Amino acid sequence: MKKPLILAILGMFIVHDSNAFLPKRAIYGADDRIEINQITNPRIKEQARSVALMISSNRLFSIDEDHFSFFSVNLGDAANLCPASRFRGQPTLGVCSGFLVSPNKIVTAGHCITSQSECDNFSWAFNFNSSHNDQIKKSTVYKCKSIIKSVSEKTQNRIQDYAVIELDRDVTGAKPLSIRKKGKIITGTRLYVLGHPNGIPMKFSDDAKVSSLIKFNFSLGEDFGLQKSKNYPYRKDIFLTNLDTFTGNSGSPVFNRRTGEVEGILIEGETDYEFDMNEGCNNVYKMPQKKFDQGESVQRITTIPEELLQ
Repeated sequence: MKKPLILAILGMFIVHDSNAFLPKRAIYGADDRIEINQITNPRIKEQARSVALMISSNRLFSIDEDHFSFFSVNLGDAANLCPASRFRGQPTLGVCSGFLVSPNKIVTAGHCITSQSECDNFSWAFNFNSSHNDQIKKSTVYKCKSIIKSVSEKTQNRIQDYAVIELDRDVTGAKPLSIRKKGKIITGTRLYVLGHPNGIPMKFSDDAKVSSLIKFNFSLGEDFGLQKSKNYPYRKDIFLTNLDTFTGNSGSPVFNRRTGEVEGILIEGETDYEFDMNEGCNNVYKMPQKKFDQGESVQRITTIPEELLQ
């Protein structure tokens, strides 16, 4: 599923995506990711409590009545990151992100969880952040009870990549996120994302916007005129953005910066890392900020039938 730059050990510990989608990510310009516990905005802090990390249940170990410990390798070792790489010492615990849409339902990307057997083997930890060290409160961890719907398919003119999951009990300490009910976000709208890049503790990233799926070329050569993105046929289902996201961000909620509503689900993007031949290790792959027809793909939340989210 991953390009050769992602090492096999990374796949062993944090990659779970299991079908035709290629959930790759990249950095656009400067790396805007920051720790969620550094956020001061009250709205975003509250939203973060409603975002969860998908974790294989066999990596959680009960140590007392109230806490789990967990097994993981750090990101630097898992991805063979170069010494100066950010977050390289953090644990790669999970495989995807998700978010609360009703008291006991979460939404994630469809390629993250495709069968009841996978549902049975995974748990969801809410608000897992860098302050947790090596323990997680049991009260924040929920089992996947059932898959209400999971779809992950790409045809000539349609993309659907979402899953709605029922948890084993109502989530406490978090509220269902507000989502767009109708209409479409417009090109240029500012965005932010909350999620778990590479399965590490939650990060916030912004300084991004909805990218255009069309380009006007004013050259006098053969390219003069209107150019459409290869994603243009899917404009009813997805939009593109230059958010800084990675594998593990699949399923992350993408927010409208002005309204605070969820506009969509992060589903795929560009390459995570590139190999440095001189150093013998990987660095974050940096995309040009204004590169047309490349970016992170976001499934519009309005693609999901509203009755599934209630």
